[in-house]
Amino acid sequence: MICNATPQKTRYRAQRQEAQHLAVFMLVVMTACTSIFAIGLMQAVSNTKNIPASTQAIEVSLSLIAVIGSWFLTHTMFALHYATCYYRQDFMNKEFGYAGGLDFPGDDLPDYWDFMYFSFTLGMTAQTSDVSIPSLSMRRLALGHGMISFFFYMVILASSVNIASGLL
Repeated sequence: MICNATPQKTRYRAQRQEAQHLAVFMLVVMTACTSIFAIGLMQAVSNTKNIPASTQAIEVSLSLIAVIGSWFLTHTMFALHYATCYYRQDFMNKEFGYAGGLDFPGDDLPDYWDFMYFSFTLGMTAQTSDVSIPSLSMRRLALGHGMISFFFYMVILASSVNIASGLL
């Protein structure tokens, strides 16, 4: 869907997915947060018992896979959500000449790769590089995205310290 979508296909899919997209988006964000909470609980339990090193290695590996998967899924869902908001019919801003509250450089309409670029750049660096956010509602969405990203990094850092101290 994302790999070979033209701007026209991106707009078409984003407009068609609008109704169910918010529910799926919220479910994914809640699932990602729940998985991080579960990883923390698993690490807390594993530190309190005498567990063989092989089992600890499996738990650490599964925790790492879960965090990376949750992180990737969350930013991908934010990218799809940005596309949905950008191409919503009732969200067009005729006064400024762009739709959806994101101002991408160049004259071409953005496709999914542009939204992935924006989402992952914002999620990894807490800044927007060359895409501006003139819309109030998109800035609020980007703020939530940045806060969730910060939470991910905080949990990853805390988990790394916890794992390293447990292995010593």
